[in-house]
Amino acid sequence: MLVGAAIAFPVGMLVADRAEPKVPLRPERGVSIRDVFSPNPRDDPHFLGRQQENVEALEEHCRDRSEMCAEAKAARAWLAELESAR
Repeated sequence: MLVGAAIAFPVGMLVADRAEPKVPLRPERGVSIRDVFSPNPRDDPHFLGRQQENVEALEEHCRDRSEMCAEAKAARAWLAELESAR
Protein backbone atom coordinates (compact mmCIF):
# COMPACT_ATOMS: atom_id res chain seq x y z
CA MET A 1 0.00 0.00 0.00
CA LEU A 2 2.86 2.36 0.78
CA VAL A 3 4.45 1.64 -2.62
CA GLY A 4 1.13 2.40 -4.35
CA ALA A 5 0.86 5.73 -2.52
CA ALA A 6 4.47 6.55 -3.40
CA ILE A 7 3.66 6.06 -7.09
CA ALA A 8 0.15 7.58 -7.11
CA PHE A 9 1.09 10.84 -5.39
CA PRO A 10 3.66 12.07 -7.97
CA VAL A 11 1.43 10.93 -10.84
CA GLY A 12 -1.49 12.84 -9.32
CA MET A 13 0.64 15.95 -8.99
CA LEU A 14 1.63 15.76 -12.66
CA VAL A 15 -1.98 15.32 -13.79
CA ALA A 16 -3.22 18.15 -11.57
CA ASP A 17 -0.49 20.46 -12.85
CA ARG A 18 -1.51 19.90 -16.47
CA ALA A 19 -5.20 20.51 -15.80
CA GLU A 20 -4.74 23.95 -14.22
CA PRO A 21 -4.42 26.85 -16.66
CA LYS A 22 -1.43 29.05 -16.06
CA VAL A 23 -2.31 32.54 -14.82
CA PRO A 24 0.03 35.32 -15.97
CA LEU A 25 1.84 37.10 -13.15
CA ARG A 26 1.34 40.50 -14.76
CA PRO A 27 -2.09 41.84 -15.69
CA GLU A 28 -3.00 42.58 -19.29
CA ARG A 29 -2.61 46.13 -20.53
CA GLY A 30 -5.59 48.34 -19.84
CA VAL A 31 -6.66 46.43 -16.75
CA SER A 32 -7.08 48.74 -13.78
CA ILE A 33 -5.73 47.25 -10.59
CA ARG A 34 -4.59 48.77 -7.35
CA ASP A 35 -0.92 48.58 -6.44
CA VAL A 36 -1.31 47.12 -2.95
CA PHE A 37 2.39 47.56 -2.20
CA SER A 38 2.43 51.24 -3.09
CA PRO A 39 4.06 53.30 -0.33
CA ASN A 40 1.49 56.05 -0.93
CA PRO A 41 -1.91 54.80 -2.12
CA ARG A 42 -2.95 58.38 -2.89
CA ASP A 43 -0.59 58.27 -5.88
CA ASP A 44 -2.27 55.13 -7.19
CA PRO A 45 -4.41 55.87 -10.29
CA HIS A 46 -6.84 53.09 -9.36
CA PHE A 47 -7.42 54.65 -5.94
CA LEU A 48 -7.95 58.09 -7.45
CA GLY A 49 -10.37 56.71 -10.02
CA ARG A 50 -12.44 54.99 -7.36
CA GLN A 51 -12.52 58.16 -5.26
CA GLN A 52 -13.68 60.12 -8.32
CA GLU A 53 -16.52 57.61 -8.84
CA ASN A 54 -17.52 57.91 -5.17
CA VAL A 55 -17.58 61.71 -5.29
CA GLU A 56 -19.68 61.66 -8.47
CA ALA A 57 -22.12 59.23 -6.82
CA LEU A 58 -22.45 61.53 -3.80
CA GLU A 59 -23.04 64.54 -6.04
CA GLU A 60 -25.67 62.68 -8.04
CA HIS A 61 -27.42 61.66 -4.83
CA CYS A 62 -27.37 65.29 -3.72
CA ARG A 63 -28.90 66.44 -7.02
CA ASP A 64 -31.57 63.73 -7.04
CA ARG A 65 -32.69 63.77 -3.40
CA SER A 66 -31.21 66.93 -1.88
CA GLU A 67 -29.54 64.78 0.76
CA MET A 68 -25.88 64.50 1.80
CA CYS A 69 -25.00 67.70 -0.06
CA ALA A 70 -22.53 68.83 2.61
CA GLU A 71 -20.76 65.48 2.36
CA ALA A 72 -20.65 65.72 -1.44
CA LYS A 73 -19.19 69.24 -1.29
CA ALA A 74 -16.58 68.17 1.28
CA ALA A 75 -15.69 65.08 -0.79
CA ARG A 76 -15.22 67.21 -3.92
CA ALA A 77 -12.97 69.63 -2.00
CA TRP A 78 -10.94 66.74 -0.58
CA LEU A 79 -10.54 65.20 -4.04
CA ALA A 80 -9.46 68.55 -5.52
CA GLU A 81 -6.91 68.94 -2.72
CA LEU A 82 -5.67 65.41 -3.27
CA GLU A 83 -5.25 65.95 -7.02
CA SER A 84 -3.51 69.32 -6.57
CA ALA A 85 -1.00 67.71 -4.20
CA ARG A 86 0.13 65.28 -6.90
